[in-house]
Amino acid sequence: MYRFLIVEDVGLTFKQLRSLIVEEFPESLGLVDVATTVAEAADLIDRIDESFYDVVILDLRLPSRKGENPEIDESLCRKVRARSQSTLVVHITAYPEDELVQDHLRRVHTEQPSSNSLVIPKRDPLWATKLVAKLKTYLHTNRIWRLMDEVVGDSRAAVNSGARARPRLKTSPGRGDTTHHLAFLCREIESHWRYLEDGLKQRIQGTFNVETRSEGIRVSLL
Repeated sequence: MYRFLIVEDVGLTFKQLRSLIVEEFPESLGLVDVATTVAEAADLIDRIDESFYDVVILDLRLPSRKGENPEIDESLCRKVRARSQSTLVVHITAYPEDELVQDHLRRVHTEQPSSNSLVIPKRDPLWATKLVAKLKTYLHTNRIWRLMDEVVGDSRAAVNSGARARPRLKTSPGRGDTTHHLAFLCREIESHWRYLEDGLKQRIQGTFNVETRSEGIRVSLL
């Protein structure tokens, strides 16, 4: 399950984003928070006391409070970064060439190598499709990378050396049957293979046998 925060003051875009997230990530139903102003979003960020948001989708021009005119806001982006460096910040904007927008992206994102961010122009007719693809790549890659660490241990050294070795299964008290977790990991890899980043695919291929079949990818132990 993934947690989302959507901050958007344009009604049509707001509804489209929420519907899109729920449709593409049905397991996150009930974990999608929404806000239309800076004040509402800041309150949600301050009050969340469980696992923090995996993704925050921000319009760059937002009213501070209801009834006020939208202006460039940097406070929400910085507030998110103060809570989590791993959260993906997605800026949805109709003004990607605006000097103030470009300045924010340069100072807060481009010059901060640890930040995870991307920009989706609203005027791109394929913006929704591109957003979904980016979200799936980011979320599924991070999740499966963590599952790899939990179930088979850190196999990156073997991958970097070009070696192919049988995974050393990890056992953890209270985690149930290791074979069950391994089977679950293989199913997750098969389901989301097309969205995984190349580095993770390389790690998987150095740990498992990956076969390309007409019906998709088949993952099994070496």
